[in-house]
Amino acid sequence: MACLKAAIAAGCDAVYAGGSLYGARAYAKNFSKEELPEAVYYCHLYEKKLYLTVNTLCTEEELARLPEWLLPVYEAGLDGVIVQDFGVMQVLRKTFPSLKLHASTQMCVTGHRGMEALKAMGVHRVVPARELTIEELREIRVHTDMELEVFLHGAMCYSYSGQCLFSSMLGGRSGNRGRCAGPCRQPYRAKGGKQQEYLLSLKDLCALPVLPKLLSTGIDSLKIEGRMKSPEYVAGVTAIYRKYLSLWNSDKKYQVQSEDMELLKKLYLRTAISTGYLEQRNSPSMVTLDKPCYAGTDEEVLESIRHQYSDNFPKREIFFKVDLEPGRAAKCHGELRNKDSITSVDITGDLVENSVKSPLDEASIRKQFARLGDTPYVMKECAVTLSGDVFLPVKALNQLRRNTVEKLTKKVSEHKSGDIIPAKTPYEPSKIAVLQDSLQDKLTEYDFTVNLKTEEQYRALSKIQGKLLPIFDHLLAEKLPKLPDDSVLALPGILREQDGELLVQLDAFLDSHDEIRGLLIRNMEEAAFFEARKRKGLFYIMDSSLYVWNRESIAFLQESFPFLKERMLFTLPLERDRRELQQLALSPALFLFPVYGRAPLMQTANCIRKTKGRCDHKPGFEMLKDRFGVEFPVEMHCSPCGNTIYNSVPLCLLGEQDAVIKGSLPRIDLTDETGEQTKTVMKLAYAPFDTADRYKKKEFTYGHWRKSAE
Repeated sequence: MACLKAAIAAGCDAVYAGGSLYGARAYAKNFSKEELPEAVYYCHLYEKKLYLTVNTLCTEEELARLPEWLLPVYEAGLDGVIVQDFGVMQVLRKTFPSLKLHASTQMCVTGHRGMEALKAMGVHRVVPARELTIEELREIRVHTDMELEVFLHGAMCYSYSGQCLFSSMLGGRSGNRGRCAGPCRQPYRAKGGKQQEYLLSLKDLCALPVLPKLLSTGIDSLKIEGRMKSPEYVAGVTAIYRKYLSLWNSDKKYQVQSEDMELLKKLYLRTAISTGYLEQRNSPSMVTLDKPCYAGTDEEVLESIRHQYSDNFPKREIFFKVDLEPGRAAKCHGELRNKDSITSVDITGDLVENSVKSPLDEASIRKQFARLGDTPYVMKECAVTLSGDVFLPVKALNQLRRNTVEKLTKKVSEHKSGDIIPAKTPYEPSKIAVLQDSLQDKLTEYDFTVNLKTEEQYRALSKIQGKLLPIFDHLLAEKLPKLPDDSVLALPGILREQDGELLVQLDAFLDSHDEIRGLLIRNMEEAAFFEARKRKGLFYIMDSSLYVWNRESIAFLQESFPFLKERMLFTLPLERDRRELQQLALSPALFLFPVYGRAPLMQTANCIRKTKGRCDHKPGFEMLKDRFGVEFPVEMHCSPCGNTIYNSVPLCLLGEQDAVIKGSLPRIDLTDETGEQTKTVMKLAYAPFDTADRYKKKEFTYGHWRKSAE
């Protein structure tokens, strides 16, 4: 609450607050269930908005409890909820009809197509991926009127938000559950490097120098990352950006003063600062190779901010009219005057008496009504009407004032929540569509799907006897003269607004390759594009990057893309254990079940080769070594520029007697495997051997098969 008050005092327009559940900062000192309605009332009193963070991926059990948990905050007048999980989105949009939904940056929305798909499903605002440039935001604004909210200050993840499994796979603490352990802040050694460096640690974002350019794109909201920070940090940073936003709106020249930049650095400095991705696709200048650490804050600076925004907290002006007449109940009219309206209440108090010795005067009455103490009010005016000599005990006057203030406070919040549509609880589960019978029959004939990246892997696989469904990386598919019948084309993992032409090219590639029967969809942009194309005769596999942790997330994706709905398969998530996966697979959808492959730990916009100054514009793999000597394969994507960092060891459930998910198709993902290694993997798939030795030697991992991510 101290941070919330600090933000309001310093000039914010809205606050994102996390509750004790469902928030992406599990280790923060979040609001209790009882405090959240009070936080809503407090924000509304100052004509500010409060948004709730419900931005983690949810299990079936958590999703079932969500409506009951949220109901008191919704009824208090909650202004909106920010969401990552498609299932959460599905439940909230149907249960709380008037609640505004914001798509979190954790959804990794990177272009206007995905935004328009979310808009059609009732989403009010999108916080796009933080990797987008100002020019991309400008182009997005041309194509959609969706409300856009952009981060402009705070810590930066190295991976695209929502696409990081590093903490989860290494330590069991999932960033998708608000429990990231921060492996990107640890040292690593790249190929040819002689020492460990902080290759995955980005400088903190500070968009103050480019604020006019950012605002010129037509975005709707600026977002400061402030959770798990002190009230002084929240107030100080908010006040500076409010100052420069006001300057931009004035006729004065926009020029950032050096002392303000210094103050931002003093408030919280983990590393150096940069303008992040706003001005460039990626750059070594965004990475801090030295050890990132919190440098501390000057106590004199903190004390100055405390004095300005805590000790002198702004108060709402309240207007009183007091009417006292002997023989009648005391009356008080209270008003709060806003820019466009007046909120008022009328209160009656105790019976007023005739005064024989000491009648009340106007000054003494005003004195009592001015005693507002630690309330958020200050008396602006108190008009007093006395009919003759009157008497009312001081205790009764004070109670009349308190009752007026309390009712006025409540009415301000009621005014804000007056348009709320009653919640529709309990929630009725959504219906899930089934795959077309012809596709279902076709796909269940296969033993495995196999995801390929190299020609060497393809040559090795072509010698394997078995019923295999090959999935070709789009770059590999373009190299091969012909693909086998019933192939699947894997689309790019990340597709940005400036990469839109690539989708057009891949669509044209399908026109000349009738052997392609399916597409592996990795993001909302691709799903929206092919929903609009309405290609018949194809099936569409939603990859694990489009998280389906619960049945409602499946329903949301099916309803978002009605043409794809009966042609849509799903990939089971990598962070769930066998019980949860088996429960999810009871739904009528058809799933791909990952049984082998290195988990993608990070999808990045930055490039390790580029950071080290040795970019050769050649795709391929190299190793990244951590401080314990563990090596992680890194795939270089040259078009578009970026990396995928993979787990040091592959997931392998091949040969596990209980590794069976009924109604699913086993999926093998090859990354940097050679041809011989590919043959070994397929030998495991078709002729499983005793598993004890390979896990003992740490050749493979069970992933989260035995224990779900926290």
